[in-house]
Amino acid sequence: MAPRAGLMVCSDRCAKRERRARRRRERQAFCAMCYGTFVPRRSDAKFCGNACRQRAYRRRKAVEAEAARRRKAAEAATEAARLAAARKSADFIASLIG
Repeated sequence: MAPRAGLMVCSDRCAKRERRARRRRERQAFCAMCYGTFVPRRSDAKFCGNACRQRAYRRRKAVEAEAARRRKAAEAATEAARLAAARKSADFIASLIG
């Protein structure tokens, strides 16, 4: 038996398994959506579960849709201003001519 950190284990394999389990227990993360604590199953986990992951996805998509809507409205306003300026210029030229 190989002693590891005050723990008696039967083999190096069991010691490795115990170290991984201890790290997993010690490691806690904060959910990016609800800010609750959770033990991540992966090192790159951001959310505590599927509900928070889905909520974040829907929120992100809503923000992107709002940005696209605003961008489209700004483009339409720019185009309207350009057409108004062209119409005004044409009216001015017509008044000079005739």
